[in-house]
Amino acid sequence: MKKNIMKMLPLSLALVIACVGCTNKDGNKDVNKADKADTTIDEVENVTDEDSNASNEDEHEDVNESSNVDLKFLIQNKSCYIYKEEDSYDPLCHDSYELIHLSDEAKAAYPALSDALDAFNKKQEEDSKESFSQIQSDAREWYDSADDKSTFYECYQEENIEVLRADKHYLSVRVNFEDYMGGAHGTYGSGGYNFDVKSGKELELLDVITDIDGLRTVVKDKLFEKYGEYAEEFTDLDASISEYLTGKADQGCSWFITPDGIDVYFGIYMLGSYAAGTQTVSIMYDENPELFADGFCKVEGNYAETINVWDGLSSDLDGDGTVDKLEIKPEYDEGEWINKVDFVINGNSNLVEAYGYEIKPYLVKVGGNTFVFVEMLEENDYRMTASYRINGNVVEKVGEYNGYITDVLPEPDYGSEWTSYWRSAFVSPDDIYLGDTVQIFCTHTGIAKAYINENGELMLSDNYYYALKYNSEKSITTKTDIAAMIVDKDSLEVTEENATIPSGTKISIFGTGPNNVVDIEAEDGTIYRVSVKSDDWPQTIDGEDIENLFDGILFAG
Repeated sequence: MKKNIMKMLPLSLALVIACVGCTNKDGNKDVNKADKADTTIDEVENVTDEDSNASNEDEHEDVNESSNVDLKFLIQNKSCYIYKEEDSYDPLCHDSYELIHLSDEAKAAYPALSDALDAFNKKQEEDSKESFSQIQSDAREWYDSADDKSTFYECYQEENIEVLRADKHYLSVRVNFEDYMGGAHGTYGSGGYNFDVKSGKELELLDVITDIDGLRTVVKDKLFEKYGEYAEEFTDLDASISEYLTGKADQGCSWFITPDGIDVYFGIYMLGSYAAGTQTVSIMYDENPELFADGFCKVEGNYAETINVWDGLSSDLDGDGTVDKLEIKPEYDEGEWINKVDFVINGNSNLVEAYGYEIKPYLVKVGGNTFVFVEMLEENDYRMTASYRINGNVVEKVGEYNGYITDVLPEPDYGSEWTSYWRSAFVSPDDIYLGDTVQIFCTHTGIAKAYINENGELMLSDNYYYALKYNSEKSITTKTDIAAMIVDKDSLEVTEENATIPSGTKISIFGTGPNNVVDIEAEDGTIYRVSVKSDDWPQTIDGEDIENLFDGILFAG
C-alpha cells in the first residue's frame, strides 16, 4: 500500500495526495479455572468446495482433521528514527511497520500458510525500507534547505496490523498506514490481505464473491445508506464501483474477510473528497448468501477480532442475522488524556468512564454472548483492561482487570538501528495470557495463563505469573546465603525442601504465584523458591528486608 504512495514523493504534494487511493494488496482473578465453552473456533465444521464452478477451487479439501493446533500469531513491530543532527534527539523522520508470524507450533501445523506469511513479510519489509530511503533523502533535503528550520515538521510513515479473522479456513489481515511528508495534512488508509489457511493462497475477491454485479448493487445501496451526507460527491458510482471491484481501475479497493462475511473498503479520494474520508461497507453472509462462493463459511464458535477505532465494526452482534454497527469513540480532556469512551451501537450512545492515553478495543464472542474488551494505556506504561457485555443497543460493564491480553513473546531488540518488539494477535478467548506489571521482589512484567468465560470475565487459569524473557538477565546478586526450596522448571513442583542459595549467586526473577511465592532462576538454571511478604514496605523474606539480602533489586514508580 504505502509503497504506491511513497514512490510518488519526488512529485508535488498535490500529486501525492491524488494517488492516495492506493489501497490494494500491492500497496497492506479467580484462580480456579471454570469450564470453558464447548465450541471454539477450531471446532467450526470443515467446508469443502465440491462445485467445479466455485471459486475456492477445493482449497479446504486438504484440511488435516487430526490437527487440533490453534492458530496463534505474533506481530513484530520494527521502527527506525533518523535525527536532524548527529548528536540530537530531535527526529527528522521515522518509519514503523509490522510483520505477522505464526507461533512455532502453528508453523508446523500450517506450513503453506507459514510460507505465505514469510513471503508477505519479506515484501512488506522490502517495500517499507525502500520507501523510507526516499523519505530520508527528501526530508534531509527539505530540512537542510529550510530558511527557518523551526517550521520543519517530522516526516514519517507508519503501519500497523490488525487480524480480523483467523480460523481453520481463512486468515484476514488489515494493514493500516499513515504518513506525513509536509503540507496541510498527511495521508492514511488500509489494505486487505486474505489467505486460505490450508493452501496458503492469497485470495482474490472473485475467490469469495461470485456475483460481482450483485455485489456492486449491494455496495452502492450500503454506501448511500451509511454515507448519505456525502452522496453528492459519489459521482458515476456504478462505474467506479465496478472498476474498483473487478480491478479494472489502476488501483482496486481493499476487502477483508470477517467472521460474518466481508468488508469492502474505499480509500480517501476513491469515491469522494478528503473530507469524505474513507468508506467501509459490510456484506453479511446471512443477508446476501447468493453473493458468496460455495464453500464460504462464517465463524460459528468463540472468537476475538480487533475493532478499528477509525471505522468501527459491523457485525451481527445479537445473532439475529442482520448487521449491527458498533463504533468505539474515545473522548479527550483538554490534553491528550482519554476520560470517557462512547460505545455507539446502531446510533445509540453508551458513554462510560475510562482513563488513559490510548485504547485498543476487541470484539469477543464466547458461548453465543458478545462482549467488548478495551485495553487502556495509562501513565508509566501501565495498562488495564475492561470488559463490557453488548445487550441489544446497550453496553453493560462486566469487570475491570489490571494488565492486558497477550501471549508468550520473543525478546525485544532495542540495540540496533531498527528496533524491534513483539505483541500478540488476540484471535481467540480460550487460550490467552494476561500480562501485567508485577511489583513483587522487583518491578517486572509477568504473564499468567488466562481465558474469557461465557460471562465475559477474564479468568486466570492458575494465578502464576511467568516473568517475560527479557527480564532474564542475571542482574541481581545474593549478598548472603538464603534459605530456599528448589522447584522443577516445567512443573513448578518442589523437588527439594531445604536448599540454600549461596552468597554471590547471580539470579533473575522467574515467576510469582499465590501465597507470597517468588521463584528465581540462578545462572546454572536452578529454580529457587522463596516466600516474599509484599503487602507492606519494605518487602521481606523471613522478616529481613530483601534489599539487605540481594544487590541489584529495582522498583519502578
